[in-house]
Amino acid sequence: MHKDKVSHFEEIFHQTTGQLYGFINGMVRNHNLVQDFMQQCYLKLWERFDETDLEKEVLPLLYTYARNLVIDHLRKQTREQLVGDYAVLENEATAQNSVQDYITEKEHEKGLHDAINKMPARRKEVFSLIKMQGMSYQEVSLQLGISVSTVEKHMHEAYKFLAAWSSALFICCLLVDRSSLPQ
Repeated sequence: MHKDKVSHFEEIFHQTTGQLYGFINGMVRNHNLVQDFMQQCYLKLWERFDETDLEKEVLPLLYTYARNLVIDHLRKQTREQLVGDYAVLENEATAQNSVQDYITEKEHEKGLHDAINKMPARRKEVFSLIKMQGMSYQEVSLQLGISVSTVEKHMHEAYKFLAAWSSALFICCLLVDRSSLPQ
């Protein structure tokens, strides 16, 4: 029985191989893919050989197998392309956002520098010692020879000035890295 099955399968293979090749090649135009799809078609036929009605023409069945394989392949290829395109777009958007964020940050820093430079000298000095050098109110008081309440008053006026200058710059003032501000 097994020899009959093998010889019958070989007979079908030889009768259909040229037509199946042409059918698949018409869809994918890639010799290696055609060979892979043909192999898969004949493997599927072999696996279902006992349950297949071989009295009917087998070629339409092989065409159906081939068409389904090609469709699955094209769907997978399209998905992969979409995922790749999405990744590229996401990377480009991230890069554009990074550049835009950098430009915005630099603009805010420049605005903050301009605002700080418009403060009276003593207020600017107190603000710089506390915000840029990280000194405490007590340390600034001792260094400049002024009372802690005077330091507090200068800081209050500095914050008020920055708030009036621009609320965005005021928020930036609290968030900007101290090392990037003028001394």
